[in-house]
Amino acid sequence: MPRGFNTARNAKTVPQIQSMAYTTGQVFKIGAVVVDIAAGTISEAGVDPQSVVGVALEGAGRKPGYDLANSADVVFTTGRLQEVSVAIADRDTQFSGRGVNGGTDPVLPLVTHIGEQYSIVKIANDWCIDIANPTTPAVEITDIVEAQGGDPGFFLFKFLEAVLARP
Repeated sequence: MPRGFNTARNAKTVPQIQSMAYTTGQVFKIGAVVVDIAAGTISEAGVDPQSVVGVALEGAGRKPGYDLANSADVVFTTGRLQEVSVAIADRDTQFSGRGVNGGTDPVLPLVTHIGEQYSIVKIANDWCIDIANPTTPAVEITDIVEAQGGDPGFFLFKFLEAVLARP
């Protein structure tokens, strides 16, 4: 069951959300882990990110003015922003996501996972917690939402202090 990362809760208030410019050519979707790059913009993270800015709350090129019905006939577009809303990864914000065991197999959340640290991985087009890889941790499990019906459940987590770009 595809399920990318999303905001879950914040210990003090609501999650910090900021609109940020992204690098030209980005095609990430909602729930993508984003990082700062040298040009002052953001891009989707690669394998084992070292400095996480946050999680994209919308896909690249999804703000008003993109994907217009007659865009092939448009010569010039004004007022279109190359930005996305990002939930900032900080010490207080918790995110939710599914777990995988090194591949696409869903991992059922168990109470024993709470407090454990794992890596994150992009499977197909969704970011997941990689339960099979505790060697390069990026997140710590803070709570779980147990499986119900056909839903396998999911994990609540925080990004580790070591990978926060803006603690």
